[in-house]
Amino acid sequence: RQVRIEGVVEQVSNQEADNYFNSRHIESRIGAWASKQSSELKNRKILEENIIYYKEKFKGQEITRPSHWIGFIMLV
Repeated sequence: RQVRIEGVVEQVSNQEADNYFNSRHIESRIGAWASKQSSELKNRKILEENIIYYKEKFKGQEITRPSHWIGFIMLV
């Protein structure tokens, strides 16, 4: 499903983005590293390989928020 909303947004602080990122399930945090958001995916195998790579990279460590992963909030 697709949802479209319109309104004024502003970027949240790094602390707010970190807090939200850290509240997400581990698989979602790995996915944020593995996928090139808003970019065309040539094939699923590349994504699956990236997921394996980042699972190994962060094994036993905190999964930090990637710098390209930011948050926005819609103002009401």
